[in-house]
Amino acid sequence: MLPDLPEGFAMNREIFALWLIVWMVGIIGSIYALFGGLRTVAVSDTLNGIGLLVGGFMITGYALSQIGAGDGMSAGATLLVEQQKERLNSIGGKDSSVPFGTIFTGIFLLNLFYWTTNQQIIQRTFGARSLAEGQKGVLLTGLLKLLGPLYLVIPGMLAFGLFGLINLDGVLTPIKDVTTDSIAMVARVDGKEVILHGDEAEVILGTSKPDAVTYQRGDLAEHGEKEYEIVEILGPGVVITE
Repeated sequence: MLPDLPEGFAMNREIFALWLIVWMVGIIGSIYALFGGLRTVAVSDTLNGIGLLVGGFMITGYALSQIGAGDGMSAGATLLVEQQKERLNSIGGKDSSVPFGTIFTGIFLLNLFYWTTNQQIIQRTFGARSLAEGQKGVLLTGLLKLLGPLYLVIPGMLAFGLFGLINLDGVLTPIKDVTTDSIAMVARVDGKEVILHGDEAEVILGTSKPDAVTYQRGDLAEHGEKEYEIVEILGPGVVITE
């Protein structure tokens, strides 16, 4: 009977499993909160918070080690600063999407709302044993909030460093877009490294399948009146930098 449930709801098995988990977690969480009160919510949030902090810092540490290419987290941090120095400028400039001055206007109002009226914050405070404990809890939460960039912002910057740049002519070039073409290539033509994809790459390489390419790094492929020195063969999801 159970294996036929997805078909009965006209859903595929993956979507059905996802919704089943969502409903189960929601129902169990609701029962837990309704019968346990705010105190149990505070306890569960504390456990979840510890897990999120530990997991977040682990991601940052592993990513720093990865970008450090075997030289450790300190090397990764140094490389991150060198590659993305402009992203570490919290003041920004005139062209910033969020100017620095908004800290004292819009951002201030948003945070005032969040920290004083948002249910996620105040219900934890209401669950405290006393006013003093509630005040200490809010201050502790604010202190942990200051660590947010280390496990929220830095991992995103590290991901950009790992997957958002491609080496062309020894220069790390930012990725602008991604194509779904089945094959692509980095080639040197007219003394410059370029990315070729789609029909152009298929014609030069003579195939649309990366595994079927017979060219090796450094080989020359002719197309039209130009010679292309093969630098790298890329599969689906190749980046476009222009």
